[in-house]
Amino acid sequence: MSVLQDKKSHAASRNGYRRVVLAETDESYRYWLVNELSESGYAPVIVDFYDDLVAELEADGKATVILSSEFDTAGPLVAFGRLQLDGFGQRVLVMTDQQIPDLVDRGMKMGIQGFVERSSDSSQVIKMLSAITGTSRLRSSAGSPLLGVSPAMKELRALIKNVAATDAPVMIIGESGTGKEL
Repeated sequence: MSVLQDKKSHAASRNGYRRVVLAETDESYRYWLVNELSESGYAPVIVDFYDDLVAELEADGKATVILSSEFDTAGPLVAFGRLQLDGFGQRVLVMTDQQIPDLVDRGMKMGIQGFVERSSDSSQVIKMLSAITGTSRLRSSAGSPLLGVSPAMKELRALIKNVAATDAPVMIIGESGTGKEL
């Protein structure tokens, strides 16, 4: 980590920004992403090795990790498993070159917060980070993790409120990755 990057990161943290640890192997892409994240109010820090990643997470337990699918030669699921074993698997977003349904499905079952394809459009990464860190401006003031104000979403919130007041078992069904855990 460069001294300049470290100073920017600490200044951003003092100003209430969210810290993001970027474990990205593509050097040109990671510097572009650092710029994009900084402009969006995040405090990104680049790490090159697993031990550096753990050190950053020990320094800031609330940091979110963007884990490149190539960061660990054994793959992102192994790297995530190592993070879980070390006690740091809560806020991890995996960046891949392409979405592989089996990888995404297994990763989500393991507890990875999200997968996003590497691209020149940072909006998907920013949206995923907002969802993970709870910094989305769309989040309701009531603290609900459900986004949206459509009539269908209002109806869903009312149904959840009614069912929550009972001891009735509830079965939630839906496609993989649709947010049933919320």
